[in-house]
This record gives sequence, structure tokens and C-alpha cells, in this order.
Amino acid sequence: MNESSPDTHNPMVNIDQFKMNTHDDQQMYVRVTPSIPILPFNDKDDLSPEEERRLMAKTPFIDFRQVLSRSEIVAHLQALIAHYFQLPIKLVTPEADLVDEIERHIWARELEVNFEEVEYGKILCGRDDNGELTGGLSDRGLLMGFFMAMDFADGVGVCVVYDEDSGTFPVAEGDYGNYADCKNINELADILEAVRLKLMAVQS
Repeated sequence: MNESSPDTHNPMVNIDQFKMNTHDDQQMYVRVTPSIPILPFNDKDDLSPEEERRLMAKTPFIDFRQVLSRSEIVAHLQALIAHYFQLPIKLVTPEADLVDEIERHIWARELEVNFEEVEYGKILCGRDDNGELTGGLSDRGLLMGFFMAMDFADGVGVCVVYDEDSGTFPVAEGDYGNYADCKNINELADILEAVRLKLMAVQS
């Protein structure tokens, strides 16, 4: 599950970043709010404010205080990922691997190649004395990782915070898992369904 950061202007960051911070002894809370509009991923830097508003207005909405079933969660996740990456929803199935299938379709579109022709490169490389690239990290999973770290929690309205006043109920690390570890929509839905059931118990 994503966490809300008190240290940055963008409140949603990956849980791994918090292991370097000073939250070890602090109580964590799940915060549940209505989802908010998010701007879809794109490689254009020249969108006008009106274009951004138009795209954000298409963001699927969910409020876990009103969700009645797991199937609603799955349908929302399909619509959210399709919206964010501007993919046909038929490609965003509950069983499709988030990286090896869904992200691969995104790269195929961006690179203008067939799905089978997608090849991954590296980022953060260095160069040796001969000018050859060294080190670096594969860019496989980069797009999905960015989505999970930066925008996903806004799109579902569920994240982890360290402030009791803004939290909905307390949680311990490992209670629900981490969005970034999920392989497909079904696994994401498992986390969110567990949160929904806990929320129902808290509200009853």
C-alpha cells in the first residue's frame, strides 16, 4: 500500500522510500477518502490547462465508504489503469501481468512497434574509460512503478499516513501488503477488498 509523505509536496510515494525515513516507531493509519482526478500518463509537455482538466475529468471515481463488492473494485481498477495509460480496457484484464503485459502494451504504443518487438533498455547508466555504458537499471517496470508510487493512491483514495487525525483506522506494516508488489489487478483488488471489509467493521 502506498504511504502519504509529510516531507514532499506530492503526498504519495512508494513504501520503500519510507524505510529510509524516521517512521519506524510511528503508528501507521490507513486513510480512506473519495478518489481524486489524476492526469493520465503522456509524453507531451505542452498540454494546456484546459486539456489537462479535460483529461483529468475522465478519471474513474470510487469511494470505498460506498463500495459494496469486490467486483466493483476490479471494475474500477480496470477503468483507472486504462484511463491512466490511455489503453483499450479490453487489454486491462484482471489477470494480465501489470508489467509483462499491460506495461508492454504501453511501450509498444510509445515505440510504435508490435507487442512482441518491445525491448527494454537501461537507465542511470555510467560510462567506462572506453565510453561503453556500465551499470544502470532496466527500464522494465518503470512506467508501472511510477504510477504506483505517484498517482495510484489518489486514483483509489486509499493510502497510509502517520497522522492519527487524518487516518481512518490504525494499521501495522504488512497487514495489507504493498501496491507495488502486486502482479495484476486481482492482487491489487485483494488489498483494497481487505481495506473495504475493515472499513465496514470500523463503521459498524
